[in-house]
Order: sequence, then C-alpha cells, then structure tokens
Amino acid sequence: MSPLETVHILSSGQFPNSTVPPRVSMSQAAKEALSRSDTSLPRGAACLPCRKRKMRCDGGRPVCAQCVSRNQSEDCEYATPQGATRTQLLEENIHILEARIQELENPDSPSSSVKLHEPHVLPVNVGPLAQSSHVNERSTTEGQTTLSADEIYLLTDTFSLHASRLGFFMNVPRFISRVRSPQREPGQSALHDVLVSVSCLWGCRLSDGAAMQERQDQLLGLVLEQVASSLSIINSGPLSHDFISFIQAEVLLANYFFTNDRLLEGRYHSSAAVSLTLSLQLNLQKSIRIQDAGLSEPSATLLSGLPSPDDLIQIGERVNAFWTVHSLYKAWAAVLDLPSTVWAGEGPPGTQVEIPWPLSMDACEKGQISISDLDTRCTIMSFLRSGETTPVIELPPLALHSRASLLYTHAAWVSNKFTEDMPAADRTACQEQLHVLHTAVNQFLEEIVALEPIRPIRFLLTTSILTRGALIRLHAKSLKTETRSLETSISAANGILNILQQVNTMEFKYVDPITAVVLSCVGQVYVDEIVRCKLEYERAERSRSGRQLAYVSSLQSSAQQLLICMTDFGRICPLMASRAKQFRTAFATVQ
Repeated sequence: MSPLETVHILSSGQFPNSTVPPRVSMSQAAKEALSRSDTSLPRGAACLPCRKRKMRCDGGRPVCAQCVSRNQSEDCEYATPQGATRTQLLEENIHILEARIQELENPDSPSSSVKLHEPHVLPVNVGPLAQSSHVNERSTTEGQTTLSADEIYLLTDTFSLHASRLGFFMNVPRFISRVRSPQREPGQSALHDVLVSVSCLWGCRLSDGAAMQERQDQLLGLVLEQVASSLSIINSGPLSHDFISFIQAEVLLANYFFTNDRLLEGRYHSSAAVSLTLSLQLNLQKSIRIQDAGLSEPSATLLSGLPSPDDLIQIGERVNAFWTVHSLYKAWAAVLDLPSTVWAGEGPPGTQVEIPWPLSMDACEKGQISISDLDTRCTIMSFLRSGETTPVIELPPLALHSRASLLYTHAAWVSNKFTEDMPAADRTACQEQLHVLHTAVNQFLEEIVALEPIRPIRFLLTTSILTRGALIRLHAKSLKTETRSLETSISAANGILNILQQVNTMEFKYVDPITAVVLSCVGQVYVDEIVRCKLEYERAERSRSGRQLAYVSSLQSSAQQLLICMTDFGRICPLMASRAKQFRTAFATVQ
C-alpha cells in the first residue's frame, strides 16, 4: 500500500459528503414531517429506527416524522443501496485510516491493511466556496451556500480572533493576507480553499449574529463536499506546502465535530489528519530543512516528502502541524478509551521524532529561530521519564499543550495496562511506570501552577485541566485500594475546579471539547468518593461525626459547582452540555 493509498480509497466515492443526517431543529423538522404525504414506502425504504420498532415510516429525509415525534432525530438513519448505513461506512473508513496509522507508526510489523468489501458510491455535489478571490457571484443553488467577499472577510476575521484555541497552527497574518489576495496560486489552491471554507464555518459558529450562525449546516455540507473533492488532488500530486493547509482544515473540522458532540465524525477527521501527517513525514528533520542555495531540489514525491520550506514561517507551520495533529489524535483516543498506540517516536528509522518541540510563530516571523533550535530533537521518552527541562515560561502555548496531551495520553496507557490479577512481575513493572510518570506529571504541574497567575487563564485552561486530569487518569485503577491515589485524585479534581472558578464562562465563545470528557472524570471522582464515604459509614453502623459530615458536604458542594460550570460551558459546546446532563443524573443519585 502506498503512503496515501488509504486516503485514495476514501476519495474514490466511499466517503459520504454528509456522513450523518444534518442536525435539524425540531420545529423545522416537525413542519416538514406534517407536509409529507402518507404513502406507503417500498420494502426496505424505512429508516433503521422505524424498522427496528416495526413502525410505519414516511421516509422523510433527513428525518422522518416518527423520529421527530419521538424526539430522536439524531438516530434517524437510512441504509445505502449497498445495505450499509452512513455511520457504518464512516466507521469502516475510520478503521481503514487507523490501520494505516498503525502501519506508519510500526513499519516493521505485519501489515494490518483492511480493504473495503465493496465500493460505496454516494453522490457528491462539489462546488467551490468562491471564484479566484474566494468570491462567488452566482445565485445560490439547492444544497449550496454562497458568501460575498465581505462576508468571507468578516467570518475569517472573526475566526482569527479565536484561531489559536481552535487548533490553528498556521501563521494567522499570512493566512488572512492570502484570503484577501485576488491572486490565485496555480495547482494547489483548491486545498487552501478548503481551509478558507472551514474557517468561515467556524466564523459562523463564533459570530454574534443569529443569521450567520444559522448558516452553519449549509456551510458544513459544502465543506464536506470540498474535502471529498480535494482528496483526488492529494493523491495526484505534486506535493506542495498547501498540503499543510489541508491538514489544518482537517484539524479544524475534527474540533468542530467534537465540539458538536459528533464524536464519530471527529474521529474520522482526526484520523485523516494524522494519516496524512505521517505520510508526509512531518516528524522527520528533512521536512523542515531549507534547501541549500545553488543546489537543485528533486521534485517532491510521496517518498521524498514535501518540498523544502521557503522560510522560517513555513518551518514553524510544519513543526506545529505535527504536534497539533499528534496531540489531537492521541489525546482523544485516550479520553474516549479508543485503541491507540502510545507512540514515543523513538522506534525504527522513519518513525522517530526528529523535529523540535512546537515553535513560537512570533519568533518564526521575527527570524529568531536558529539552526541549532531546529536541530534540537524532541525527546519524548526523556520528558516522560524525567519531566520538563526547559522553563515553561519560555515555551509557547502549543508547546505546553503538547506536553500536557502527551502526559495524559501516556497516563491513560499506563493505567489501562494495570489489572488486579496481572502477574506479579508485570504488576511491579507497571507500578514502577506509574511512579515515574506520576513524578513527571507532578513536576510539570508545579511549573504550570506557577505560570497560571502570570499567563491569561483562558490560554492555559486546557493545559491546566489536561495535566491535572492526567493524575486522575493515572490513579483511576487504584483509587479504592491506595490512599495516596485517592488523595491525589481528589486534590487534582479540586485543582481543576479552582481553575474553573477563576474564569467567567459567559465571556467564552469556545472551550476545548476535550475538557468536557476530562471534567466528566472529575465529576465521577466526586461521586465515587461520596458513595465510598456513605458506604463506609453504613458498614461501620455508627453515626457520622461532624467532621465526616462536613467532608461529604464539601464533596457535594464541589460536585454542584462543577455541574454549574459544565452547564454554563454547555451553551457553547454541545458535547459539554451532553456530559453535564450525564453528570447531573449520576450526581442526583448520591444527594
């Protein structure tokens, strides 16, 4: 299999332009349902939920009347002509991508490639967002949306205000300049158009105006069409730095879906991003090496990787692209307990991390990055074993976030290995790993705590939560048997709550969706400790002391405050709202 063959498989018509039915408001869906004729459907044409319940279905798209009436619009799904649902196709595509990622990370292991049993061709209506300057003067057609030049400028400007927190690793001034440029670069500009479209999608979501926010569904459909269309460009080459723009678009799409509680689609786009990143060998030193003057550069191929970067800004974009994608994919696999290797980057040649930790884009702009800075290789295992060596105050936000994600990912991996019935030798080795990692996390946390009063908390929120969350995850299996683990987890949970209470949630327009999952774990720590205390008192058959009552009361108060914070963030993050609802149900059982 060629380095990008997996992506080619998905571009040949097997990737649906809308992987799940678009979200439809209940009022809109109800009106559409009432207007449908009550005619019988051909056999097998009913949606899957109606088939399962043996109910009469009107076949309404995207949501039938029965699913609307049962308030289950999200579950309404139809089989394709090949018999598979869009969700099943998406899961199959994710499986292919993850198999490819496994091959790229472990080139010496037997191939685990998976082939689709049959091509699934779905209609794709590809339409550019705009003409040469991203402006489309044509009238809107069904299934498409157009934006004027002024709207595109407004939306990308809105997006750029929040870009760094959305996973945007590229140079913002250069991106904005290119959006506003009337000149269209030949060859690969379609890949950059995808990024502009995704940026406009996020701009709509972050806009204050309701009219713009309501255009998200239309724009999302167009973005997915552009992504599917652009995959053929990726496979036909030639390679260019615009491939970085496409990776950036996939990162933003993944975060968009994760935010909207559409985890399967988020997984797909994060998997696509990491597969392309590793295929382009962005982990290798040659991806950031500027060609010596006077030497002709061979044409870029899948074997040689991208052409040499033009300047320090492109170098910074490539370095930061790798770390952003690595952190996104691995951290989400960890928080969702999905199968994933913990890639230490110190394996066979070609899989090692030969590039430095994330670079400051400001330093790249000012030419303050030296050759020695670029020759400094990241030593992941050294960081995991010994902790941070560079003062964190000198590190850019992305470098801090990458370290926090790495610690969380490794904590989940070590914790998942631990079982009560494992052999004694394995248990000892696992406990040693736990101890070493506990020390590394604590050391990094101490520096983050010292940094929190200095840096704006909104820029450290995800890093602070992930780092403390790593301690909770690391000790999750030993909470009931180890007093130290219990104390560590409660302390970390209280630390996260303290951070949340320092922010005004109403001032936020975006919160990293991964924090929703970590905060769920924090809530579970409080609930489990309340249950443990109550059971302990019942077994002892004695009345609770004032101190014990005060302790349980403090736990309940902390849980209540956490729930309030999660609910407040839920207004801008549907995933947070969903996790808050689950936590509210669990908390109600121990009050």
